[in-house]
Amino acid sequence: MAFENSAEQYRSREVQQPSTTTLLPNNHEMQNYFRPHVKTSSEAVFIDFGTHENIYSKNSVVAQNVEFMPPPTLLPDPEITRIIGEVGLKVTGDAYKYNVEHPYRNQELSRIATIPSQSFSEAYTAFPELKLIGKLSETNVTQLIKAVIANELYHYDWKDKVLDSATDALHGSGPTQKVTVGYSQISIKGARDLANEYEKEVKDGDRATNPLKKYLTMTNDQIRQSLNNPADLPLLVAANLAHNVKMYHRHGYPITEETLGYGFNPDLPPQKKEEHHELLPPSRRLDQSTHAHNINVWMKQIRAAEGDMQER
Repeated sequence: MAFENSAEQYRSREVQQPSTTTLLPNNHEMQNYFRPHVKTSSEAVFIDFGTHENIYSKNSVVAQNVEFMPPPTLLPDPEITRIIGEVGLKVTGDAYKYNVEHPYRNQELSRIATIPSQSFSEAYTAFPELKLIGKLSETNVTQLIKAVIANELYHYDWKDKVLDSATDALHGSGPTQKVTVGYSQISIKGARDLANEYEKEVKDGDRATNPLKKYLTMTNDQIRQSLNNPADLPLLVAANLAHNVKMYHRHGYPITEETLGYGFNPDLPPQKKEEHHELLPPSRRLDQSTHAHNINVWMKQIRAAEGDMQER
């Protein structure tokens, strides 16, 4: 997730999906699509730690131009290290024993179907800028939110499960507040930072209400529970989309489903500074983005599925 002024951590181990509506059938074929990438933004205060394998590579952790920060999910905290070790052994064993390395693979749309439709409607209504500035309909935004969540579910793996389990065990305290969790892979800190951003807009007179106000007074554990509640996710994803709509508008950047989908997890390095990713790449470069490609694939699948439902 990209933020111009707010901090947010997310993980990205994304592989490019086929352009057809058929997903990769097994993990061996996935390896052919594997494209590790680590990128941060000169505009955003956020870090993408890439894969566990390349986490210490040359360009792994550079944030806000010159600030170097260690990976928050691998801080030398004895308690989280112990829990990750214990939980990791069990989850890893189960992953190989039951072939659940990607526990949500091929279940993405059925899991999204459990999210109440009202949650999507309320998310759209909560951020008028999606319509007034972005010129996006409720259907557009709903499908885009579903595509973002589906893509995260597709790439969710046993390593994410280990970190989720550690966050549960520590109730979101300490370094686990920076760990991305749940279906949408948003961190406790990221949710709170978004809430603070919208609260500032209210105080500055830029918006009437803060749709995320409840997160300002919630404990880490309460936010953790919210991030694990699928019904709460559309609001948080919409908050990110609304943030990017305003950022794009300020910079005169195209506001489309493709650019907003890309903005949730930017993965294109700029042409000059390899340690930073491109928040506002030229539209001609978006065809090089693995994330933009994957969101487009999911948008097609979701529209096809919803079209089938309407025909019935």
